[in-house]
Amino acid sequence: MDILAELFVILVLVRLFGEIAERAGQPASVGEIIAGIVLAAMAVWFGQSVPFVAQVASSEALVVVANLGIFFLVLVAGVEMQPNEIMGNPWFP
Repeated sequence: MDILAELFVILVLVRLFGEIAERAGQPASVGEIIAGIVLAAMAVWFGQSVPFVAQVASSEALVVVANLGIFFLVLVAGVEMQPNEIMGNPWFP
């Protein structure tokens, strides 16, 4: 049950920061990255006084979610990549 609570906290935090970034005119991914930074900073600053935050930041659920996030980020980047964009790049001869 702890893993579900940790995933819930992560997803709510990421969604909240993504929504804030979109309202500020930035892509949602910027807010999601900032959410990760905020979560890590909260774990460092409040880890001793709020053990749940430190537990979320160092949990195995976070590792699984991070690996899935990296996988899907690379997958989406590969799907959206056009071969003519690569060949038309002036850095490649």
